[in-house]
Amino acid sequence: MERNECRPSMGPDHDILRFLVALLVLAAPAMMLIVPGASTPLLGLIVLAGIFVLARCWTGFRKDWLDTPLLPLFTLLLLAHASVAAASHLLVDSSVFAGNRFGRQLILLSIPVVFAALWWARPSLKAVGAGVAINAVVLGIHTILAFASGRHRGDGVVHMVLLGNASLLLGFASLALVFLKPAWPWRVLGLIGLAFGLTGSLLSQSRGGWIAIPLLLAASFIALWRSYRPSALGWVAMILALTAGASMLSQTTVVDQRITVAERDLQRLLEDDFKGSIGRRVLMWRIAVETGLQAPLFGQGFGAYQREVDARLQRGETPPFMSRYRTEPHSDYLQVFATRGLLGLTVFAALLLIPLAYLLGLLVRGKGSEIFAAHIGLSLILVVAIGGLSITMIDQRPMIRFLVVITALVLYALWFTQASDPAQPADKKP
Repeated sequence: MERNECRPSMGPDHDILRFLVALLVLAAPAMMLIVPGASTPLLGLIVLAGIFVLARCWTGFRKDWLDTPLLPLFTLLLLAHASVAAASHLLVDSSVFAGNRFGRQLILLSIPVVFAALWWARPSLKAVGAGVAINAVVLGIHTILAFASGRHRGDGVVHMVLLGNASLLLGFASLALVFLKPAWPWRVLGLIGLAFGLTGSLLSQSRGGWIAIPLLLAASFIALWRSYRPSALGWVAMILALTAGASMLSQTTVVDQRITVAERDLQRLLEDDFKGSIGRRVLMWRIAVETGLQAPLFGQGFGAYQREVDARLQRGETPPFMSRYRTEPHSDYLQVFATRGLLGLTVFAALLLIPLAYLLGLLVRGKGSEIFAAHIGLSLILVVAIGGLSITMIDQRPMIRFLVVITALVLYALWFTQASDPAQPADKKP
């Protein structure tokens, strides 16, 4: 019997091991963002489990990976993204700072390995949805406690806006549990996850990420219609409830404060005062664009933006407060353009847009578990794509590790919906 066919009967001890591996993956996302130093060992343990699986079950894993249409395509896109980053580091900018930033991008390559751990552990989709919802609750509670203790905004081991965007992502992804149509306690858990996720995002005041909410709501309504086919009266009731909720939220201190700050920042900007949040971003974006335009096809390397800001500070061409914003320009897209040019930006856009198109098609045409997978996937893509307009979602290491685990969960859900017998453990397949 071939060792990498992964067929021998493992017994009850290994069923417990599968449960522990699944629990490790499902418990990791929130802990990576709120527990200092936790993201490295958590992802390390998961990757070790995935490597062990790949070493023992390569034949079965490779077949399942290639048989699911999006997975090999996603692999090629991921490799293209990493290849452009590697070429930029090796050929354009090999400085220590550039190497640090390049290394962060390579963390994304662990997505298939984390998927391998899930593929072997075989959690049910209900377990995946419950895990996502519990993570949303944990992030929400963490942010509530931070806010209650007198801190202005929620905090964690990543930028507060990233924490809020992650909470928003998990909150809407929790709704996927409702679309599986399980028993009512599970559906309630999905709704609780949404409530705590939105609360965490609200208290973190992640203003840029809120732009994704209308799109997330649209995806949720499509999934709701596909799963439950509510009556006209049901739609009216939901729209009225949503309108009332939005009206009440707009009157809260947190939202009102962010609106006031935005208005003040815009007024400052009109007066050529760039000290506000929006003004600082405009300066960063302008520098990033001008940096990218100096080498539009291939960019100037991972250290280009920092070098440009430092040079302008020395020449007195930019305000001194910009010394606090030297490492990245608060936009994934402009960061990629400045450092890897149009080539890198094209690959990055493809990494978002191709899965987005696939997931939208699955949402519209799919059934049952396919709607579940599509909704979690769209929650991820939309928050990353929209959040990346005003902050670098793929820059801080704990956030990248968080996104690695969530992406692997999405890929696992997509594979699970199309596998011939996903509940059958890999090492017990005939």
